[in-house]
Amino acid sequence: MKATSAIMLATAALAIAVPGAASAQEPPAVAALGSGQVGVKPTNPTSEGSIRRAVEAAQPQALRLAIRNARKRAELLAAEAGLTLGAVTRVEEYQNPYGPGPVTFGRFGPSRFCGTVTRPVFHRDPATGVRKVVRRVKTRRCFVPPFVGASVEVTFAATAAAG
Repeated sequence: MKATSAIMLATAALAIAVPGAASAQEPPAVAALGSGQVGVKPTNPTSEGSIRRAVEAAQPQALRLAIRNARKRAELLAAEAGLTLGAVTRVEEYQNPYGPGPVTFGRFGPSRFCGTVTRPVFHRDPATGVRKVVRRVKTRRCFVPPFVGASVEVTFAATAAAG
């Protein structure tokens, strides 16, 4: 038991003592995170189709903005590290935690923005002053998401800056 833990401890110490051995062969790279948000502006805010089209139109714009913001951040990181950015070597989009693909959750489920809402109608008893529900009213409502967002991680090849 003691011999096993001593071997594990020695292995961990070796991994800490030589952290850059594997990475010495890799070319320098700069990775940066970027995010973007674009407002959703449907032509008809009471139409399911109009809201869905506006959300779908905003998604690629948010993605382009996220990549542009990642590039700006990578340029800053590279400049501070004395590197020059090269070509993009990898792009990873951080997916929606609720499922695969660009799913926007509406108030009524995935990509559903219009539906029936039930609200209570109250009446106050004049004698006791107690409020009670006298009926429920169903109405059709649409909820437009305020924005669509995207998050990416972009990795760039890098070279040492001349100078």
